[in-house]
Amino acid sequence: MTIVIEASAETVPRALAASGKRIVFISGYSALGYEHEQAMLDAARAVIERFSPEDTLICLGATPDGIGAAYAIAKTLGFETAGIVSSQARAAEAPFSPHVDRVFVVEDDHWGGRVEATGELSPTSCAIVNASDLIVAIGGGDITRDEFLAAQEAGRAVEFIAAEMNHSRARRSAEAAGREPPTDFRGSAHLTIAPHPAG
Repeated sequence: MTIVIEASAETVPRALAASGKRIVFISGYSALGYEHEQAMLDAARAVIERFSPEDTLICLGATPDGIGAAYAIAKTLGFETAGIVSSQARAAEAPFSPHVDRVFVVEDDHWGGRVEATGELSPTSCAIVNASDLIVAIGGGDITRDEFLAAQEAGRAVEFIAAEMNHSRARRSAEAAGREPPTDFRGSAHLTIAPHPAG
């Protein structure tokens, strides 16, 4: 059973630190999905298998879409899992993965990333960066990019694994938003971060 906890940017890091475990946050595409889903799952498994359930907690963004499929891998391998997600997910009635033990819902006017008006990280992204000992991005868009770079600037461990978003979903998303269809599907995280594989 998933425990849902109302939280803030300040309370999430304290709550996860209380576990006494290393916090490994895995990020990437969510609703846009992956063009090569099995490659993403293989990459996520390779990352998770580097650690032990005895001393490591696997954290993602709470929802089951895209990178959220890594939750099932973590649970199969015996890991405690957690999710950190914006209150925007609750407002959108987004489901949580059935494989996440605890979800921290952070009160936030944004989904995450940097707030355009201020340039500051949103509360959700602040919680993710400050709670994580390691952030591994497997592809990803603007929010992943912003969190990765903020973690890097803060001196936290980061790793990037290149992966393409799902092409057809990306085209449909652009069409729905009235934008030109994309021709590059590597995501803004890839375009900003020099990729280097985990390990």
